Amino acid sequence: MLISTALLLFFIVWSSIFLLDYFLRLRIYRPYLDIANRYGFHVSLFQLRFYTSRNRDVDHLLQSPRAWVTVFYSIGALVAIIAQIGITIYLSVLFFSDARAYLSSSPSPSSPSSTLRSAPSLSDRIVDDVARPQQSGLVPIVPGVNLPLNQIPIFMLVLVVCAVIHELGHAWCARSKGVAVNGFGIFLFGIYPGAFTDIDTNSLQRAPSWHRIQIFSAGVWHNLVMAGMAYALYANSTVILSPVYTTGAGIMITDVDASSGLYGAGGLQFGDVVTAIDDCEVRSSSSWRSCIRQRQQAVDGRCVDPDRVQRGTSTPHDMSPNEIHCCPNSTVSHLCFETNVLAPRKNHTEPVTRAAPLVELAGGVVVVGRREEYEQREIYTCLHARETLEGQSCNTTENCGEKGHRCVYPALFNGTRLVSLSVQGKERPVIFVGSFYELKYLVEFTDLSPRLAWLFPSFFSPAWLPVIVDQLSKYLIAFSLALGLLNALPCFALDGQFLVYTLVHSYLRTHLPKKRRSSLIRLLLCYGTFILIGNIGIGFYRLYKSLF
Repeated sequence: MLISTALLLFFIVWSSIFLLDYFLRLRIYRPYLDIANRYGFHVSLFQLRFYTSRNRDVDHLLQSPRAWVTVFYSIGALVAIIAQIGITIYLSVLFFSDARAYLSSSPSPSSPSSTLRSAPSLSDRIVDDVARPQQSGLVPIVPGVNLPLNQIPIFMLVLVVCAVIHELGHAWCARSKGVAVNGFGIFLFGIYPGAFTDIDTNSLQRAPSWHRIQIFSAGVWHNLVMAGMAYALYANSTVILSPVYTTGAGIMITDVDASSGLYGAGGLQFGDVVTAIDDCEVRSSSSWRSCIRQRQQAVDGRCVDPDRVQRGTSTPHDMSPNEIHCCPNSTVSHLCFETNVLAPRKNHTEPVTRAAPLVELAGGVVVVGRREEYEQREIYTCLHARETLEGQSCNTTENCGEKGHRCVYPALFNGTRLVSLSVQGKERPVIFVGSFYELKYLVEFTDLSPRLAWLFPSFFSPAWLPVIVDQLSKYLIAFSLALGLLNALPCFALDGQFLVYTLVHSYLRTHLPKKRRSSLIRLLLCYGTFILIGNIGIGFYRLYKSLF
């Protein structure tokens, strides 16, 4: 979807919501007003908000055991203070190093970035990704740009869960310390959801300093704990899904990049379980990589009946960047192969590909005394690719036994190979002509495969559950950790602001006068806000450069 289309839909949806709310309130539509008042529903510019202040609802929501609360939130306060120091140092180093790098690398008019360049090839992209270290820092998440549209539902769900857990941390801690909580709410700002807790200000100010620090730190602490739980889910997903899924029976495909030759109806499908690459058995991700390395180094010759070779013999009529074409009617199923024969000498030479010369016998008879009249020549033959791959593997024709079969090689070069991928439940393997780098970098998979395939109806792929668990745990780790650490930063409007305020005024009271304490707080908050905005700005700039 184009960015302009996404923006248009965004404005249409929000305009419709805003106008509908305005019309129903203007007409005093009683059912709508009753629901809005009951759930604290409010619509403003690009924002929806639900708020409940009813004590019964809040008390029921905030009920929690008290035996372990004191120790739990005391640990959380200490962790939050350490996190505040750590994230401030980290973002400072990150910002100044990135700013120095961008300021010292201004491109000249003749630099490659200012000239027209052709799109990089697959091998160039892979080499760049492997050779260049991944850039760290804050990465803005923009749906439809660097977040696939099909992942928006799980993205929204995770944001809501992280925000609610964060705010419930403040509320639970406040209630455990005897501080009144007036209400709780959730909101949607644009496309980003969030939550908030309304803690009674007077009750909070009367609480001891250490209790206030625990309350301000509770949101950060809850997010960090949740990130740890999500990591445990990610690390133990195989055990959790073991009643329905098993390991060691192949790899299950979860995604294929659209730029790969394996993408589409004739390639690997979502949920396919690959069990072999050619004649190399695949049981797990490690054996998948091992088979790729093995097949990269192996000679991919196949034994073929000499009559088929003779019938398909043809003169090459075209040469593409990666293969020689000799099939009169180019089809997907047929491919040009080559083999060496001992034939009478000619004054001209044939095109030579990457295949090594093969020493052959002419009709099984050794030619003696007249060898100077013969030479090794490559001939090209058009064969059915799938049927050819079913033949015996070979390095030379001598490996094909005594049946007179010839060892033929795909007329491919520049790293392009002919590969057969065996898929569980499919009678015929998937045939792939391309680079092994595509199997390495453009195919995503999991070691899990369905234990009982009949449990999954035809409309529900068995790959959905592992993918959802994997994405959910990864998003929970990333967003919960980010929400917790960023809120610990000494920055205006974040939890770090109140944490710094309480720490400075409570524990530096005897060392600094009030005026200097206030100046120190403003300095810390201004600095934290500056590096946060700076890192976000660099993140958007990096995203812009990656797109354009």
